Amino acid sequence: MRTTRLLRLAAITIGIAGAVSMGACGGTPDNPRWSISGTVSGAVSQGVTMSLTDASNATTATDTAGHYSFSGLSNGAYTVTPSLTGFTFNPASRSVTLSGADIVGQDFTATALPHLISGTVSGAVSQGVAVTLGGTSRASATTDTSGHYFFSGLSNGNYTVTPSLTGFTFTPANLPVTVSGADVISQDFTATALPHLISGTVSGAVSQGVTLSLTGASNATTATDAAGHYSFSGLSNGAYTVTPSLTGFTFTPASRPVTVSGADVIGQDFTATAVPHVISGTVSGAVSQGVAVTLGGTSRASATTDVSGHYSFSGLANGSYTLTPSLTGFTFNPADRSVTLSGADVVGQDFTATVVQPGSHTIWGAVFGAVMKGVTVTLGGASSATRTTDSSGLYSFSGLANGSYTLTPSLTGFTFDPASRSVTVNGADVGGQSFSATRLFCTPELTECSGICVDTQNDTENCGGCGSHCNLPHANAICSSGTCKIGTCASGWLNCDGLDANGCEQPSMCNRCCPKGLVCTRVCYPTVGCHMECAPRSYGG
Repeated sequence: MRTTRLLRLAAITIGIAGAVSMGACGGTPDNPRWSISGTVSGAVSQGVTMSLTDASNATTATDTAGHYSFSGLSNGAYTVTPSLTGFTFNPASRSVTLSGADIVGQDFTATALPHLISGTVSGAVSQGVAVTLGGTSRASATTDTSGHYFFSGLSNGNYTVTPSLTGFTFTPANLPVTVSGADVISQDFTATALPHLISGTVSGAVSQGVTLSLTGASNATTATDAAGHYSFSGLSNGAYTVTPSLTGFTFTPASRPVTVSGADVIGQDFTATAVPHVISGTVSGAVSQGVAVTLGGTSRASATTDVSGHYSFSGLANGSYTLTPSLTGFTFNPADRSVTLSGADVVGQDFTATVVQPGSHTIWGAVFGAVMKGVTVTLGGASSATRTTDSSGLYSFSGLANGSYTLTPSLTGFTFDPASRSVTVNGADVGGQSFSATRLFCTPELTECSGICVDTQNDTENCGGCGSHCNLPHANAICSSGTCKIGTCASGWLNCDGLDANGCEQPSMCNRCCPKGLVCTRVCYPTVGCHMECAPRSYGG
């Protein structure tokens, strides 16, 4: 009996313990509760919807680590299915049977569905534009003949689409794109061409003043500068032709075809060649044949008149020339001629010869270099006269008797080489008395005054500026730092007030400077007589 009671008590104890254990893990013996859990990983983890169906229905979402769980479930058969737009899952679902215990490790792997970003480039260019994709993944594409581009096989994410092509800007400069479970289309851009330039140089027989004409995609004209440079700016892409022109010249090449395609085009150069021309005329009057005619200016040459008095110079380029006839014993009217060639021959440059009477000759010449016109040429010697050079630098003295002369050119701010010329007239004219002018340049510490470089800081004739002469009363003046100052006082004078401006203001008869209020005057005493001393004015005797 006692044994039976012990067995029954043990059974009851075991039963109670089993009931407590069952309640702690999954519920009560009559209503057990279990859980199903797992993890989503791969292309996405957080925010995946997990659906539970069959024995009971429920939904939840994965946390930031991809974990999910369904709790409080009864025993039975269930199906767990993950879902998120833009993704597939492996496996697509899981069948789970709860039978008195939790089930863990019901995991899934997410894979992003591939999507598309596409668009069009239009405007100044469409084909051949490079389009770059950045962000979640990177790629590049090039627009087709219609300007279309696309990127395929893209996963969900944030992207940036950027077009580029040398010589163009795009609006917008780039586009941010978010792929989220669907294709993104119409990511369009408008292209605008950057302005470009065509430039070059004209060299050869002429450089400055050549007209350049631009035709083709747009029209324009310009002219070369002093160095022969030209340019056309603000040009869009396209086909152009550049053509140089200037009367009296030909150019190689005659024109240049130029294509602007996203960049400046430089080095479109031309070489100019002068079309040769002729200057001609006749000498008549007291003599015609055998007269020497000299050509000066752009080029130099000489010719001699034929039996009919004709002369000519051929093969000349455009430019400025001077014609001068000469023959011993004759003068010519005019004495010379200035001629400008500009794309055509110049004829009819005639002269009339006159026999030179005894004692009537001419000295002539020219000034060239840094200045030609306006130079004063002084004639000295057997007779005196002055002449001023013309625009070609020419001068002449006529009606001169035989004798010795000196020619001296002068113009403020210029020096001449030689400084003068000695000329002897002896029964014939004397020509070719030329001088070379050089502009006077003073060193930085000197100043040009009337054609001479002077030190205005120390020159008493130009103290502090040109023509400012130092002249201080009763003083030998000096110039120091551009200011007139007393060097020494003249004999019999003193500088008592210490000022330079009024010179030495007191006589030195008292052999000293009198204090203020006193003057140097003659003072007489009954016993010693009179002498000079500093005293009030009323003491003078």
